[in-house]
Formats: sequence, C-alpha cells, structure tokens
Amino acid sequence: MTLQLKERSPILSLAFSPDGKWLAVGVAKAAGEAADTVWVYDVHSNGPHHSFGRATAAALAWSADSRWLAAGLDDGTVLVSEAGSDREPRRIRLSPSAVTALDFHPSGLFLASAHANKRVLLFKLATGERLYTFEAALPPNPQFPRVIERVAFDGKGARLAAAYAEGEFSIWDMSALSHP
Repeated sequence: MTLQLKERSPILSLAFSPDGKWLAVGVAKAAGEAADTVWVYDVHSNGPHHSFGRATAAALAWSADSRWLAAGLDDGTVLVSEAGSDREPRRIRLSPSAVTALDFHPSGLFLASAHANKRVLLFKLATGERLYTFEAALPPNPQFPRVIERVAFDGKGARLAAAYAEGEFSIWDMSALSHP
C-alpha cells in the first residue's frame, strides 16, 4: 500500500498511533499557502481522514492509548486532536519559540514539548496548564536551528530526557507526577 500526500510541501514528521490505525504526517508550511500542515490518515482506507493546522508541523506524538495526537508547530503552539474526530483540534499556546519535539507521559495526562529556545515545557493535557519549564545549561546556538532533537519519557513516566543537537542530553526526575 502506498499513500501519497496531495501537498507539495516537505514532510517533516511522521507518527503511527500505537494501535496502528492512524498515521499522522506533519509538513512544512508552503509560502503564501493556506494549506493544512497536519494530515491524519486511516491506514486501512488509503486516504486522509482529516487535516488541520496552518503552521509548519515539525513534531508529532500520539498518546499511549492512541486517543490523542499532538502536533507541535513552528509558531510555538501545540494542537491536540482526538483520533477519529473531525472536530477542530484544541490549540495550546506555549511559547513564541518553535516546537521541535513532543512526547506524551505514559499516563496520557501530561505532554512535554521541546522548543527552539532550548526549553522543555511540561504541561497538563486537559487544561494546557504549564507545570514545569526546564532550561539547558548552555544558551541556544544559531548554528543548530533544531536545538532539541528529541524528548522522551521513560516507560513509567518517572524520568524525562531531552537530546540536544550539540550532542548532549539532560534527564529530569518526573516521579512527582505519579503523586497526587
């Protein structure tokens, strides 16, 4: 099976839902175009289920239960869409700095977003409330526009790691998220 995106923009991110039903595709915003930048495909129907977003979508992440798709945009916002829904996704304005990576906490209650200004933000998915801001020891380097390449929670959600373009990484203790 081959799926083809109808847009002519470069594909920047791909993410299968954990249940294998959906493939999310994030594309660059074409100059002067009002085309959607996040496409969600039902992998069994050979076509897009829905699309949304108007800014470059460099980061995508699915919740462990495949219910939620988060798309990180270059305008610093995250769009959160419910799988299988045609409703407009919820917009969470986090930062003026582009989102470079995303990861859901295993519980599905929290989302970590990495930004071009070398900050990692942790927020509650339901409300968009920011819980923590993590900053790297070194300031952003203009030679590396994607300063954080990846963020990842461990399988239990007790730690969060960020991998920086310069070859360094940080790990933070997230065990407090497990306690009410």
